Amino acid sequence: MPLHAVLFPGMPMPLSIVEDRYLRMLDECVASDAPFGVALIATGPEVGGIAQPHQVGTLAKIVHASDAEDDPREERQVLVVGRDRFRIRRIVEDEGLLRANVDVLRASDDDLRVSSELCSELAEMLQRHVMTVLRLIGGPEGELRIPEDPERLSFMVAAHITSSLQDRQALLEIPGSAQRLMRERELLAKESEQYRLLLASLEQVRRTQGSGGGGPRRLSLN
Repeated sequence: MPLHAVLFPGMPMPLSIVEDRYLRMLDECVASDAPFGVALIATGPEVGGIAQPHQVGTLAKIVHASDAEDDPREERQVLVVGRDRFRIRRIVEDEGLLRANVDVLRASDDDLRVSSELCSELAEMLQRHVMTVLRLIGGPEGELRIPEDPERLSFMVAAHITSSLQDRQALLEIPGSAQRLMRERELLAKESEQYRLLLASLEQVRRTQGSGGGGPRRLSLN
């Protein structure tokens, strides 16, 4: 299923399905308890046409699907969780659906060999980053449950980075956890600094308003 989104293994993704072809796909998957593939669109439209996906995507396990209605065009809400990554070998169009022969990408022992120092560093960076975001939006603070497994950690970090779709796709395609974590360290450091600056500006505005120092001001990182 080509989307303007990247699904990472172990991470949830909500979907709204309205097109007949994808409703048919959903029914097939629910009936057979089978996953479907999610791949970022490389070219073409997401709706109303045949899009060409990137070669690497993620299998999506359906964990919840709203009940089908009498009208087959009724929108259905679906929650999926990313499973294994795959690489497309061959695509065949089937009445508007793309079906593919794929190779499942499994990490080797070398791919999973990561220093404990790097894992600890990324776990701490992610925890601080999420706390900054929660403070920005006024959400409740709390400890994030961060996995110790390097591969699961790398995909959790990737899911929390709001970089471009191409950056996120590149992270998905990296074969090794250490290489992925090192690239994420760069992206997360840059993004976290932007959020810290925004939070500092917001808190300054709040202090100014609290002391009667004028009306609200616009904030910008540009």
